[in-house]
Amino acid sequence: MAQIRMNNGKKGNTFTARVRIKNKEITRTFKRKTDAKKWAQKQEDQFDLGRFPNNEAQKRSVADLFKHYLKSMEREKPKGYKKLKEHLNWWQTHLGTLKLFEVEAVNICLAREELLNETTYRGKLRSPSTANRYMSSLRMAFQFGVQRLGWLPFNIVKQIAQLAEPDTPGRFLDRKVELPLLAEACGKSRNKRLLPLFMLAIGLGLRRNSLVGLHESEVNLSERTVQIPRSRMKRDNMITLTVSDELFPYLEWLYEHRNLSTGLFFPGSKNPSKPMDFENAWKNALKRAGIENYRFHDNRHSAGSYFTESGCTLAEVAALLGQKTLVMALRYSHISDEHKAKKAPEMSKACLAKTAAAVRSHLKPLQSDS
Repeated sequence: MAQIRMNNGKKGNTFTARVRIKNKEITRTFKRKTDAKKWAQKQEDQFDLGRFPNNEAQKRSVADLFKHYLKSMEREKPKGYKKLKEHLNWWQTHLGTLKLFEVEAVNICLAREELLNETTYRGKLRSPSTANRYMSSLRMAFQFGVQRLGWLPFNIVKQIAQLAEPDTPGRFLDRKVELPLLAEACGKSRNKRLLPLFMLAIGLGLRRNSLVGLHESEVNLSERTVQIPRSRMKRDNMITLTVSDELFPYLEWLYEHRNLSTGLFFPGSKNPSKPMDFENAWKNALKRAGIENYRFHDNRHSAGSYFTESGCTLAEVAALLGQKTLVMALRYSHISDEHKAKKAPEMSKACLAKTAAAVRSHLKPLQSDS
Protein backbone atom coordinates (compact mmCIF):
# COMPACT_ATOMS: atom_id res chain seq x y z
CA MET A 1 0.00 0.00 0.00
CA ALA A 2 1.35 3.44 -0.91
CA GLN A 3 1.93 6.14 1.70
CA ILE A 4 1.95 9.89 1.06
CA ARG A 5 3.79 12.13 3.53
CA MET A 6 3.67 15.92 3.58
CA ASN A 7 6.97 17.74 4.15
CA ASN A 8 7.11 21.29 5.51
CA GLY A 9 9.93 23.28 3.93
CA LYS A 10 11.09 26.87 3.64
CA LYS A 11 9.84 27.05 0.04
CA GLY A 12 6.51 25.45 0.81
CA ASN A 13 5.05 22.01 1.27
CA THR A 14 6.07 18.95 -0.73
CA PHE A 15 4.68 15.42 -0.80
CA THR A 16 6.72 12.23 -0.70
CA ALA A 17 5.17 9.06 -2.07
CA ARG A 18 6.46 5.80 -0.60
CA VAL A 19 5.69 2.46 -2.25
CA ARG A 20 6.72 -0.90 -0.77
CA ILE A 21 6.24 -4.08 -2.77
CA LYS A 22 7.87 -7.41 -1.86
CA ASN A 23 10.23 -5.75 0.65
CA LYS A 24 11.36 -3.24 -1.99
CA GLU A 25 10.76 0.41 -1.30
CA ILE A 26 10.94 3.36 -3.67
CA THR A 27 10.16 6.98 -2.95
CA ARG A 28 9.68 10.15 -4.94
CA THR A 29 8.85 13.72 -3.92
CA PHE A 30 6.39 16.02 -5.68
CA LYS A 31 5.10 19.56 -5.25
CA ARG A 32 1.48 18.44 -5.51
CA LYS A 33 -0.23 15.67 -3.55
CA THR A 34 -2.23 14.58 -6.61
CA ASP A 35 1.00 13.99 -8.56
CA ALA A 36 2.38 11.91 -5.69
CA LYS A 37 -0.78 9.79 -5.63
CA LYS A 38 -0.71 9.28 -9.40
CA TRP A 39 2.93 8.21 -9.29
CA ALA A 40 2.34 5.78 -6.43
CA GLN A 41 -0.63 4.26 -8.24
CA LYS A 42 1.43 3.88 -11.39
CA GLN A 43 4.16 1.99 -9.50
CA GLU A 44 1.58 -0.44 -8.15
CA ASP A 45 0.08 -0.85 -11.62
CA GLN A 46 3.56 -1.52 -13.04
CA PHE A 47 4.03 -4.28 -10.50
CA ASP A 48 0.73 -5.86 -11.54
CA LEU A 49 2.01 -5.83 -15.14
CA GLY A 50 5.35 -7.34 -14.16
CA ARG A 51 7.16 -4.06 -14.79
CA PHE A 52 8.10 -3.05 -11.27
CA PRO A 53 11.63 -1.58 -11.33
CA ASN A 54 14.37 -3.75 -9.92
CA ASN A 55 17.15 -2.62 -7.59
CA GLU A 56 19.45 -1.65 -10.47
CA ALA A 57 16.80 0.58 -12.05
CA GLN A 58 16.49 2.38 -8.73
CA LYS A 59 20.25 2.76 -8.21
CA ARG A 60 21.48 3.37 -11.75
CA SER A 61 21.12 6.60 -13.70
CA VAL A 62 20.59 7.13 -17.41
CA ALA A 63 24.20 8.34 -17.57
CA ASP A 64 25.35 4.98 -16.14
CA LEU A 65 23.43 3.15 -18.86
CA PHE A 66 24.93 5.30 -21.62
CA LYS A 67 28.44 4.75 -20.26
CA HIS A 68 28.13 0.95 -20.41
CA TYR A 69 26.35 0.98 -23.75
CA LEU A 70 28.88 3.24 -25.48
CA LYS A 71 31.77 1.18 -24.13
CA SER A 72 30.30 -1.95 -25.72
CA MET A 73 29.37 -0.28 -29.01
CA GLU A 74 32.82 1.26 -29.44
CA ARG A 75 34.13 -2.29 -29.64
CA GLU A 76 31.23 -4.01 -31.41
CA LYS A 77 30.12 -1.33 -33.91
CA PRO A 78 32.97 1.15 -34.39
CA LYS A 79 31.59 2.37 -37.72
CA GLY A 80 28.54 4.06 -36.22
CA TYR A 81 30.08 4.88 -32.85
CA LYS A 82 30.79 8.57 -33.52
CA LYS A 83 27.20 9.40 -34.49
CA LEU A 84 25.80 7.24 -31.67
CA LYS A 85 27.94 9.04 -29.10
CA GLU A 86 26.84 12.42 -30.48
CA HIS A 87 23.19 11.44 -30.04
CA LEU A 88 23.57 10.01 -26.55
CA ASN A 89 25.64 12.98 -25.36
CA TRP A 90 22.67 15.15 -26.26
CA TRP A 91 20.25 12.89 -24.40
CA GLN A 92 22.57 12.82 -21.40
CA THR A 93 22.34 16.59 -20.98
CA HIS A 94 18.55 16.26 -20.76
CA LEU A 95 17.99 12.89 -19.04
CA GLY A 96 21.37 11.83 -17.68
CA THR A 97 20.76 12.65 -14.01
CA LEU A 98 17.48 10.70 -13.81
CA LYS A 99 17.44 7.25 -12.25
CA LEU A 100 16.34 4.63 -14.76
CA PHE A 101 13.08 3.96 -12.92
CA GLU A 102 12.26 7.69 -13.02
CA VAL A 103 12.31 7.95 -16.82
CA GLU A 104 8.81 8.26 -18.22
CA ALA A 105 7.50 8.77 -21.73
CA VAL A 106 6.67 12.38 -20.94
CA ASN A 107 10.32 13.10 -20.05
CA ILE A 108 11.47 11.76 -23.38
CA CYS A 109 8.77 13.52 -25.41
CA LEU A 110 9.50 16.89 -23.77
CA ALA A 111 13.21 16.46 -24.47
CA ARG A 112 12.41 15.57 -28.08
CA GLU A 113 10.44 18.81 -28.41
CA GLU A 114 13.54 20.71 -27.27
CA LEU A 115 15.57 18.83 -29.86
CA LEU A 116 13.18 19.85 -32.63
CA ASN A 117 13.33 23.50 -31.55
CA GLU A 118 17.13 23.66 -31.58
CA THR A 119 18.95 25.28 -34.47
CA THR A 120 21.66 23.30 -36.27
CA TYR A 121 25.01 24.70 -37.37
CA ARG A 122 23.38 25.37 -40.76
CA GLY A 123 20.90 27.74 -39.14
CA LYS A 124 17.90 25.43 -39.61
CA LEU A 125 15.63 23.63 -37.16
CA ARG A 126 16.17 19.92 -36.77
CA SER A 127 13.86 17.84 -38.95
CA PRO A 128 11.55 15.04 -37.75
CA SER A 129 13.84 12.62 -39.59
CA THR A 130 16.82 13.72 -37.51
CA ALA A 131 14.78 13.54 -34.31
CA ASN A 132 13.83 9.97 -35.21
CA ARG A 133 17.51 9.07 -35.56
CA TYR A 134 18.18 10.48 -32.08
CA MET A 135 15.23 8.48 -30.74
CA SER A 136 16.56 5.34 -32.39
CA SER A 137 19.88 5.73 -30.55
CA LEU A 138 18.04 6.21 -27.26
CA ARG A 139 15.83 3.20 -27.92
CA MET A 140 18.83 0.96 -28.61
CA ALA A 141 20.56 2.12 -25.42
CA PHE A 142 17.51 1.29 -23.31
CA GLN A 143 17.14 -2.07 -25.06
CA PHE A 144 20.75 -2.76 -24.08
CA GLY A 145 19.72 -2.05 -20.49
CA VAL A 146 16.89 -4.58 -20.79
CA GLN A 147 18.59 -7.42 -22.66
CA ARG A 148 22.28 -7.18 -21.87
CA LEU A 149 22.47 -5.56 -18.44
CA GLY A 150 19.16 -6.62 -16.93
CA TRP A 151 18.78 -3.20 -15.33
CA LEU A 152 15.33 -2.53 -16.80
CA PRO A 153 12.20 -4.69 -16.88
CA PHE A 154 11.05 -3.15 -20.18
CA ASN A 155 12.02 -0.53 -22.78
CA ILE A 156 9.94 2.58 -22.25
CA VAL A 157 11.26 4.24 -25.42
CA LYS A 158 9.48 1.62 -27.51
CA GLN A 159 6.16 3.02 -26.28
CA ILE A 160 6.78 6.32 -28.07
CA ALA A 161 5.72 6.54 -31.71
CA GLN A 162 8.12 7.93 -34.28
CA LEU A 163 7.47 11.32 -35.81
CA ALA A 164 6.00 11.38 -39.30
CA GLU A 165 8.69 12.01 -41.91
CA PRO A 166 8.03 13.84 -45.19
CA ASP A 167 7.69 11.58 -48.19
CA THR A 168 10.48 12.85 -50.45
CA PRO A 169 11.03 10.60 -53.45
CA GLY A 170 14.63 10.31 -54.59
CA ARG A 171 15.78 12.45 -57.49
CA PHE A 172 17.33 10.69 -60.47
CA LEU A 173 18.98 11.91 -63.66
CA ASP A 174 17.22 11.85 -66.98
CA ARG A 175 19.32 9.32 -68.87
CA LYS A 176 19.21 11.07 -72.25
CA VAL A 177 19.70 14.70 -71.19
CA GLU A 178 20.98 15.18 -67.63
CA LEU A 179 23.28 12.16 -67.39
CA PRO A 180 25.58 13.15 -70.30
CA LEU A 181 25.56 16.80 -69.19
CA LEU A 182 26.70 15.97 -65.66
CA ALA A 183 29.26 13.41 -66.84
CA GLU A 184 30.79 16.04 -69.16
CA ALA A 185 30.81 18.60 -66.34
CA CYS A 186 32.59 16.12 -64.04
CA GLY A 187 35.12 15.48 -66.80
CA LYS A 188 35.96 19.19 -66.93
CA SER A 189 36.56 19.41 -63.19
CA ARG A 190 40.02 20.30 -61.87
CA ASN A 191 39.62 17.22 -59.68
CA LYS A 192 40.36 14.53 -62.27
CA ARG A 193 39.11 11.78 -59.98
CA LEU A 194 35.60 13.23 -59.93
CA LEU A 195 34.60 11.75 -63.30
CA PRO A 196 35.57 8.13 -62.51
CA LEU A 197 33.98 8.53 -59.08
CA PHE A 198 30.73 9.67 -60.69
CA MET A 199 30.73 6.96 -63.35
CA LEU A 200 31.30 4.17 -60.82
CA ALA A 201 28.68 5.66 -58.49
CA ILE A 202 26.09 5.82 -61.23
CA GLY A 203 27.06 2.43 -62.66
CA LEU A 204 27.37 0.41 -59.45
CA GLY A 205 24.92 2.24 -57.21
CA LEU A 206 27.32 2.30 -54.26
CA ARG A 207 26.99 4.73 -51.40
CA ARG A 208 29.39 7.63 -51.12
CA ASN A 209 31.42 6.22 -48.22
CA SER A 210 31.46 2.74 -49.72
CA LEU A 211 32.99 4.04 -52.94
CA VAL A 212 35.24 6.91 -51.90
CA GLY A 213 37.22 4.61 -49.59
CA LEU A 214 37.99 2.15 -52.39
CA HIS A 215 41.35 0.42 -51.83
CA GLU A 216 43.56 -1.54 -54.19
CA SER A 217 43.04 -4.69 -52.10
CA GLU A 218 39.31 -4.56 -52.91
CA VAL A 219 39.76 -4.53 -56.67
CA ASN A 220 40.52 -7.51 -58.92
CA LEU A 221 41.36 -6.20 -62.38
CA SER A 222 41.70 -9.63 -63.96
CA GLU A 223 38.20 -10.61 -62.84
CA ARG A 224 36.92 -7.03 -63.15
CA THR A 225 35.31 -7.09 -59.72
CA VAL A 226 34.96 -4.63 -56.85
CA GLN A 227 34.40 -5.99 -53.35
CA ILE A 228 33.21 -3.57 -50.66
CA PRO A 229 33.83 -4.87 -47.11
CA ARG A 230 31.19 -4.89 -44.39
CA SER A 231 32.97 -2.07 -42.56
CA ARG A 232 31.97 0.39 -45.31
CA MET A 233 28.49 -0.94 -46.00
CA LYS A 234 25.64 0.67 -44.11
CA ARG A 235 23.83 -2.65 -43.66
CA ASP A 236 26.96 -4.57 -42.61
CA ASN A 237 26.72 -6.83 -45.64
CA MET A 238 29.76 -7.27 -47.88
CA ILE A 239 29.00 -6.90 -51.58
CA THR A 240 30.89 -7.94 -54.72
CA LEU A 241 30.05 -6.37 -58.08
CA THR A 242 31.35 -6.91 -61.59
CA VAL A 243 32.45 -3.81 -63.50
CA SER A 244 31.17 -3.68 -67.07
CA ASP A 245 33.24 -3.18 -70.21
CA GLU A 246 31.84 0.36 -70.41
CA LEU A 247 33.04 1.28 -66.91
CA PHE A 248 36.23 -0.76 -66.77
CA PRO A 249 38.44 1.99 -68.31
CA TYR A 250 37.50 4.25 -65.39
CA LEU A 251 38.38 1.58 -62.83
CA GLU A 252 41.63 0.85 -64.66
CA TRP A 253 42.54 4.54 -64.71
CA LEU A 254 41.91 4.76 -60.97
CA TYR A 255 44.11 1.75 -60.35
CA GLU A 256 46.93 3.29 -62.36
CA HIS A 257 46.58 6.56 -60.43
CA ARG A 258 46.03 5.10 -56.95
CA ASN A 259 48.15 6.42 -54.12
CA LEU A 260 51.10 4.04 -53.99
CA SER A 261 51.68 4.60 -50.28
CA THR A 262 48.14 4.14 -49.03
CA GLY A 263 46.54 2.13 -51.84
CA LEU A 264 43.51 4.45 -51.92
CA PHE A 265 41.86 5.14 -55.27
CA PHE A 266 40.51 8.49 -54.04
CA PRO A 267 43.22 9.80 -51.66
CA GLY A 268 42.87 13.15 -49.93
CA SER A 269 45.09 15.94 -51.22
CA LYS A 270 46.30 16.92 -47.75
CA ASN A 271 46.16 13.53 -46.09
CA PRO A 272 46.39 10.68 -48.63
CA SER A 273 45.61 8.12 -45.93
CA LYS A 274 42.04 9.42 -45.84
CA PRO A 275 39.48 9.64 -48.69
CA MET A 276 39.36 12.88 -50.65
CA ASP A 277 36.88 15.69 -50.02
CA PHE A 278 35.15 16.30 -53.34
CA GLU A 279 32.18 18.38 -52.15
CA ASN A 280 33.23 21.64 -53.84
CA ALA A 281 34.20 19.88 -57.07
CA TRP A 282 30.82 18.13 -57.10
CA LYS A 283 28.88 21.36 -56.53
CA ASN A 284 30.80 23.11 -59.29
CA ALA A 285 30.08 20.25 -61.69
CA LEU A 286 26.36 20.47 -60.93
CA LYS A 287 26.48 24.21 -61.55
CA ARG A 288 28.26 23.78 -64.89
CA ALA A 289 25.72 21.18 -65.97
CA GLY A 290 22.79 23.35 -64.86
CA ILE A 291 21.40 20.57 -62.68
CA GLU A 292 19.55 21.50 -59.50
CA ASN A 293 18.22 19.62 -56.49
CA TYR A 294 20.58 16.68 -56.95
CA ARG A 295 22.83 15.22 -54.24
CA PHE A 296 25.67 12.78 -54.70
CA HIS A 297 23.56 10.22 -52.84
CA ASP A 298 20.94 10.57 -55.58
CA ASN A 299 23.31 8.69 -57.86
CA ARG A 300 21.99 5.60 -56.05
CA HIS A 301 18.47 6.55 -57.09
CA SER A 302 19.66 7.03 -60.65
CA ALA A 303 21.40 3.66 -60.58
CA GLY A 304 18.27 1.99 -59.20
CA SER A 305 16.20 3.60 -61.93
CA TYR A 306 18.61 2.44 -64.64
CA PHE A 307 18.73 -1.08 -63.19
CA THR A 308 14.94 -1.18 -63.46
CA GLU A 309 15.01 0.18 -67.02
CA SER A 310 17.41 -2.56 -68.02
CA GLY A 311 14.97 -5.24 -66.84
CA CYS A 312 15.99 -5.95 -63.23
CA THR A 313 13.27 -7.01 -60.81
CA LEU A 314 12.76 -5.06 -57.58
CA ALA A 315 14.43 -7.87 -55.64
CA GLU A 316 17.44 -7.73 -57.97
CA VAL A 317 17.67 -3.95 -57.55
CA ALA A 318 17.62 -4.34 -53.75
CA ALA A 319 20.38 -6.96 -53.93
CA LEU A 320 22.54 -4.88 -56.28
CA LEU A 321 22.22 -1.81 -54.07
CA GLY A 322 23.04 -3.81 -50.94
CA GLN A 323 19.65 -3.12 -49.38
CA LYS A 324 17.88 -5.23 -46.79
CA THR A 325 14.51 -3.81 -47.73
CA LEU A 326 11.88 -5.58 -49.82
CA VAL A 327 12.12 -8.29 -47.19
CA MET A 328 9.48 -10.57 -48.61
CA ALA A 329 10.77 -10.25 -52.17
CA LEU A 330 14.31 -11.00 -51.09
CA ARG A 331 13.19 -13.88 -48.88
CA TYR A 332 11.59 -15.67 -51.79
CA SER A 333 13.93 -14.47 -54.53
CA HIS A 334 17.19 -16.29 -53.96
CA ILE A 335 19.63 -14.22 -56.00
CA SER A 336 23.04 -15.81 -56.36
CA ASP A 337 26.27 -13.81 -56.41
CA GLU A 338 26.78 -15.01 -59.97
CA HIS A 339 23.40 -13.64 -61.02
CA LYS A 340 24.02 -10.29 -59.31
CA ALA A 341 27.42 -10.06 -60.97
CA LYS A 342 25.77 -10.27 -64.39
CA LYS A 343 23.10 -7.63 -63.77
CA ALA A 344 25.31 -4.56 -63.18
CA PRO A 345 27.13 -4.96 -66.52
CA GLU A 346 23.79 -5.43 -68.27
CA MET A 347 22.59 -2.07 -66.94
CA SER A 348 25.82 -0.34 -67.95
CA LYS A 349 25.51 -1.68 -71.46
CA ALA A 350 21.87 -0.65 -71.78
CA CYS A 351 21.94 2.76 -70.08
CA LEU A 352 25.51 4.07 -69.73
CA ALA A 353 27.38 2.90 -72.82
CA LYS A 354 26.93 6.09 -74.86
CA THR A 355 27.78 8.47 -72.00
CA ALA A 356 30.72 6.37 -70.78
CA ALA A 357 32.25 6.39 -74.25
CA ALA A 358 31.62 10.11 -74.80
CA VAL A 359 33.48 11.32 -71.69
CA ARG A 360 36.28 8.74 -71.69
CA SER A 361 38.60 11.23 -73.37
CA HIS A 362 38.80 13.13 -70.07
CA LEU A 363 40.81 10.27 -68.54
CA LYS A 364 44.29 11.72 -68.85
CA PRO A 365 47.53 10.89 -67.03
CA LEU A 366 48.20 12.59 -63.70
CA GLN A 367 51.36 13.11 -61.76
CA SER A 368 51.86 9.88 -59.84
CA ASP A 369 50.65 9.87 -56.22
CA SER A 370 53.27 8.78 -53.76
